[in-house]
Amino acid sequence: YFVNVGNPHSIFLVSNLENYNIDEFGPLIENHKMFPEKCNVTIAQIISPKHIKINVWERGAGKTLACGTAACAVTVAAYKSELAESKVKVSLPGGDLDIEYNEDIIMSGTTEFSFKSSFELS
Repeated sequence: YFVNVGNPHSIFLVSNLENYNIDEFGPLIENHKMFPEKCNVTIAQIISPKHIKINVWERGAGKTLACGTAACAVTVAAYKSELAESKVKVSLPGGDLDIEYNEDIIMSGTTEFSFKSSFELS
C-alpha cells in the first residue's frame, strides 16, 4: 500500500511481523528511484480488527521505535482494505498509539522520555 499523510509511506501487510527484518529492505525501498524524495517503509501485522503491530524504517532516520505518521497511514490502509476497524491500537517497538480514522485522523497515546544530550557551540 502507498499512503500519504503529509509524508509518503510504503506499507507491507504481512502475516507474521517477526519473519521480516526491516533493517534489510527498509533502506532499499526508502531510496528506490520510484521515490525521488524517499519514503517511510512500514511492515504491519493485523493482530485483530482493533490491533495492528508495526515496525518502521523512517526516511532519513532509519529504524525507529515509534512513528506517528506510520501508525496513521497503516490504520488508513487497513481500514480501507476492510482488515481493521476505524479505531485501532497500533503497537510499535516504543509503545502503543490509539488511532481513529473517520474524516480526520486522530492519534493519542502516552509520551516517554527518550534521551538527554547537550553540546557546546564554538
